[in-house]
Amino acid sequence: MASEQKLSDMDIALIGQHEELLTQQAYEEELLEEIADLQKQLREENDKISKDDIKVLADFADSCNSIIECRQDQVLSLIASMRRVYEEYTANNPEFVKAWEFLASIMKERESQDCVEDNNEIKKLEIVKSFAKLRKEVGG
Repeated sequence: MASEQKLSDMDIALIGQHEELLTQQAYEEELLEEIADLQKQLREENDKISKDDIKVLADFADSCNSIIECRQDQVLSLIASMRRVYEEYTANNPEFVKAWEFLASIMKERESQDCVEDNNEIKKLEIVKSFAKLRKEVGG
């Protein structure tokens, strides 16, 4: 009798799994229907877009790319300037080296995070204060 009960428990477990699979399959079918509806809507919207609209959008994208490239050039120029400043002051000013390393650590954190937390804002203020102090010392 125990083996019959065990088999019955197994049957119940299999029935439960089968019901879960049917539920999952129904959910997936609903999702596929929604996807098909969205694809249909997208095709209809694409049909509404004229060739002139596409040209305007393409021109806008080109303009955005030009701006981005220009900004990249500016950033590269800024980085080169920062390197020169770093090389000039590294040997003569330990406070500058400390502030620079602090800035580098924050930049590294930013690369690994999508948003900067509040304590990083405090760190940035500390960097600004360090650079202001350095500027006073250098006489700028």
